[in-house]
Amino acid sequence: FEQPADNVQPLGSEGADATAEPQNYDAQKPPSLGTAGGPADPPWLPLLLVVVFLACSLGANVYLGWVAWDARHRYRAALVRMRPAT
Repeated sequence: FEQPADNVQPLGSEGADATAEPQNYDAQKPPSLGTAGGPADPPWLPLLLVVVFLACSLGANVYLGWVAWDARHRYRAALVRMRPAT
């Protein structure tokens, strides 16, 4: 086993430094808390960007479907015109 460093004291030791400042754990706030102690504001910018990109994606899919539908109808109309009369 390795020996601990000289500045490390075991828990419950009587020789603790009395002049050291006590740590104030109440002053430390987690980064997710706002200034009033409640939850932080939700990230509106990423949410807004995702919604805008979703709307653009849906619009592009509708447009591509419309173009494909029109191309199919034109192709079928061309087939009808080229069919020999019986």
